[in-house]
Amino acid sequence: MPSLIDSIVGSRPFGYLARAILTYMFWASGLAKLIDFNAGVAEMSHFGLEPAPLFNTAVIVT
Repeated sequence: MPSLIDSIVGSRPFGYLARAILTYMFWASGLAKLIDFNAGVAEMSHFGLEPAPLFNTAVIVT
């Protein structure tokens, strides 16, 4: 049984899937701010980051 687990974990598609899942919160946040730019600007303003449009753009780019 361990050889089956080793072959799954060692496969290239599993590596890509694991990376996508582990980084989902970061790229989903950037996409959400890109899709609804005004809500992203409001979020930056709420947390006191001024100029808010510049910070929102930096988050999207990053």
